[in-house]
Amino acid sequence: MPRRKTIFTQNGLYHVYNHGARQTNILTGDVDFRGLYSILHYYARELGIEVPVWCFMPNHYHWLVVQHGEIPVSKLPYHVFNVYSRCFNRIHDERGTLFESRFKVKPVTTPEYLAQLCLYIHANPVKAGLCDTPQDWPWSNIGECLLFPLHPVIASVFPNQKEYKKQLIHYCKNGMHDPADLSLAG
Repeated sequence: MPRRKTIFTQNGLYHVYNHGARQTNILTGDVDFRGLYSILHYYARELGIEVPVWCFMPNHYHWLVVQHGEIPVSKLPYHVFNVYSRCFNRIHDERGTLFESRFKVKPVTTPEYLAQLCLYIHANPVKAGLCDTPQDWPWSNIGECLLFPLHPVIASVFPNQKEYKKQLIHYCKNGMHDPADLSLAG
């Protein structure tokens, strides 16, 4: 496989995501969701990488990731899905690859993109028709974002939980797009 072109930097922000191979589910129930969450939490802590916004969907995932140290963000999905894929295949009596390709990563370089990305990640289950509101989806950290003080990365583009929730509701009602295609300019 060719080397990744993305250069990972200390304190860099990144959108990390991937989809299941052949459009199949990578998460099939609570055991899978809980297991993946536990593996993500463990390796994020071990690698010194933060994931302030995340959402697991049945057939894909999205993470907003902050690289604090020298260990590149690419190590997080590598370790998480190396372990998770083996567990998934063993539990579900499957073989072979779980994902359509190597994970994708986009550097988050502007406040506009960061704001859109946070909304996009948390609104994803609504867009997919899995729930009516982001708060109804149990496999994201939207509840944490609305109950506790906003993570400093999110607070850099949203002043408080009330404003974030207001923007999220607006985003869900007025159409959702890939944040890479959008701008909040204006």
